[in-house]
Amino acid sequence: CKVNKSKAAIAVSKIVGLVQLGIGLVCILLFGLVLIMWMTDAEYRAEAGKGFAIFCFIVVVIGVFLVLLSRKRKKLIKEFRKYVSFVSADPTGSIANIAAAMGTSQDVVKSNLELMIKKKYFVNAHINQETNSIVLGGTAVIQQETKHSVQPNAADLVPITCKCCGGMNMVPKGTTVECDFCGSPING
Repeated sequence: CKVNKSKAAIAVSKIVGLVQLGIGLVCILLFGLVLIMWMTDAEYRAEAGKGFAIFCFIVVVIGVFLVLLSRKRKKLIKEFRKYVSFVSADPTGSIANIAAAMGTSQDVVKSNLELMIKKKYFVNAHINQETNSIVLGGTAVIQQETKHSVQPNAADLVPITCKCCGGMNMVPKGTTVECDFCGSPING
């Protein structure tokens, strides 16, 4: 599978998440231990002062924040894989259908999809507010091209599962197009 924009965005996001987790844990452990030492040792407390304790506390809070961001990022990547399977199963891209399938609210699904689009997990996608659905770039391009040319018969379209993201695409036989979900090239 050729490296594509979606896969690259997910890989970068995973790396950023690992860096956030690493820095966060170091901040929590190192400065947390120093803060505990400050609280339990009167001599150290007198020597270091309150300003140092406040600094350590702030760094620990930042560490916790980084760990939480890392977990949120990891969860979004995991959710992306679920969303791809639901969107590929429902060609309408209906947010209501995705929400029902995932057992969550439409607001949560819409918010997650917007974040995934912003982070480039979905390539060339946007939310259509009128139809309350996700519109994928590849699908829109094919529809625009077919309006001005001969419409392919349903028999000319073959279902192809993308090897990169697992999304189901309807592809005209004998053509190479980009996956609607991640932008990888797929052959019909």
